[in-house]
Amino acid sequence: MGTNVSLSEFVPAADDLKSGRLAGEMLLLLPPYTALGFDQNINGMDLSPHQTMGQVRSLERICAYGRPLWNAGYVSAASGGDSMDETTFFQDARMKLLCSDKFNGEDIYQVFAILSYTVCLDLVLGNRKATELANTSVAKHMRLLIDVNDHRTVFTKASSEPVLALVGAYIAAKANNLLDIIEGLTNNLCKDGLVDKGRHGELLARMILFIARIQSCSAPLTPLSFAAPVPVVDFLKTLFGEELWDKTPGHKCFEEGLKGGYVNFHHFTLTRDEMPVKEDLNLEANLWARGTAVQCKFEQVDVDGHIPVYWGSIDEDEPFDPSNFSNLNYQVKFSKAGDTVSADRIQRRASDRASKHPFIAVFLDMGNEQTYMSTGSRLSLETGAETLQRLSGTNSSGQKTARTAKKAKKTLELDANRYCINARGCDEDVFGVLKTMGIAEKWKTLVEITVETPASERDIVKTMQPLYRFDPALGHCDWMHDYSALHDQA
Repeated sequence: MGTNVSLSEFVPAADDLKSGRLAGEMLLLLPPYTALGFDQNINGMDLSPHQTMGQVRSLERICAYGRPLWNAGYVSAASGGDSMDETTFFQDARMKLLCSDKFNGEDIYQVFAILSYTVCLDLVLGNRKATELANTSVAKHMRLLIDVNDHRTVFTKASSEPVLALVGAYIAAKANNLLDIIEGLTNNLCKDGLVDKGRHGELLARMILFIARIQSCSAPLTPLSFAAPVPVVDFLKTLFGEELWDKTPGHKCFEEGLKGGYVNFHHFTLTRDEMPVKEDLNLEANLWARGTAVQCKFEQVDVDGHIPVYWGSIDEDEPFDPSNFSNLNYQVKFSKAGDTVSADRIQRRASDRASKHPFIAVFLDMGNEQTYMSTGSRLSLETGAETLQRLSGTNSSGQKTARTAKKAKKTLELDANRYCINARGCDEDVFGVLKTMGIAEKWKTLVEITVETPASERDIVKTMQPLYRFDPALGHCDWMHDYSALHDQA
């Protein structure tokens, strides 16, 4: 599933270029066969009933995901074939991802390959340069060729492949490399309109969460070390910076309440379906085993991203218990006006609140740089009990507000084990990891070209997509008339 030839060689010839001899003999030029499959080895793996934490994050398990190439190399070495230790294995994977033994920050193809397999960066179709980028990425950087249709349109994809994601994480974890990656993304990919930047800061959210995750790993670093879980508190403190975290009221309560929780994602995967409303512990376990977080379907209500969190011992010999999972859900907004209600809506359903494990809600209000009155900074931490107390005190301005507060309180009253993090802005003043890594200026430039369309323009754009959504409040059906009312008046 990896080639080193031009993608154009797989495209069927145009109708006017068909061989006259073949046409006369009624023969057809067959289209390329691209359905080579994926995840064959994990599908066929016979797992023992009692899985351990060590087995789930072992190189053997990681190699089973994605294309069979990785498992073939691992099995060959394990069964007495060509010698291939962990270092050699990942050097080989690095060579395949970069098409080189060294990372070159000025190579747009390498930058795109790393970001594709870590933060789910995707191409914008219809751009000539993007087509060239796709062709070269398939030929030299492990991007998958999904389909070639009759109109010579090529469809490619970078799917969830843990081996390549770990290589990408290892490269991006080095500060100088990360600077080059962000600069390449900004100047060569985003500015040229080659990649999808997201509608509401989704790409920025994935980027900053990924950076914090790889920076929270313990040394010495190897690609496989990024598959090891890290305490969720360490991840959050790395994200926001210890200085800001330690001076935010409630941080000690969070550290105590979230003690024993771990995250292990090293890449993101995009889903086109909505996440299950009811907690699915088997889904969490499989996401964890694959090492992936989820970028949710665009406009899924109240959640943009989903990260599994494991509560319990992560020692090698400890059992891997799906009942020990909960999750971290986050939502992203990029409006300068700010948002005061979305954070309260990030919650698990009532039937899941009996879980003994905490639920973490993170609201990233990236377009608003105002400070919270309660903390004097752009970071606010609130436990479930504190949320209930706040909502109970909002009923002083009338009956309508009282009913709203009562309803909100009722929906939250069973989830005292909810920990909510509110963060405003998108710079080093809220994301301390930008300062720690020395990438604040490069990040600022990236943010400037990734900002959301102004609200006034966004409302107009909605009118340009009739029937895209039926909800009258969303603006796609503003053109509709109430013909029933007109008829009644006649």
